[in-house]
Amino acid sequence: MLTSFGAPYEFLWANPYQPGLSYFQLPLVFHDETSGALFVRSSWEEDADWFGLWDGQAELFHAGRATVVDQTTSGSATPKPLQLGETSVIFGRAPFRFSMEGGTILAIALKPRHSYLVETDDEEMQEAATDRAGTLVLQYPAGRAAGVRVHESSDGTRAAPPPGR
Repeated sequence: MLTSFGAPYEFLWANPYQPGLSYFQLPLVFHDETSGALFVRSSWEEDADWFGLWDGQAELFHAGRATVVDQTTSGSATPKPLQLGETSVIFGRAPFRFSMEGGTILAIALKPRHSYLVETDDEEMQEAATDRAGTLVLQYPAGRAAGVRVHESSDGTRAAPPPGR
């Protein structure tokens, strides 16, 4: 815990002997917009799957084995979305579309610090920006089913950050 890798280690491996707040009360998604670090767990159980994205490298832990995830979206073959609990990790290359059923949607492998237009069925178009690593975070209420389309904005510049950041 004394190094910069201590906190992600405790987050991903969930040390039950750590005194204080129970790790079961921590969120299953950690996203740092400044560094672009992203960590997602399917649950806090021992057999949970997790996904991490840091320093440009993506890794998936599933069935007791960690593997490096290829983030390239070359040609027409796009990697299948990863479903981790109520969170979906989608590999995007704008423009792209997908169907969702609520929860958190994390579109990765987009242009870093770039603005995108997000069209969700029965909602107004909104502008959203990626972080330093090219991750776009979209959140929808549980049970909300809709189609979503993501396009690059016409000027391509980064949208203004939310107030307070």
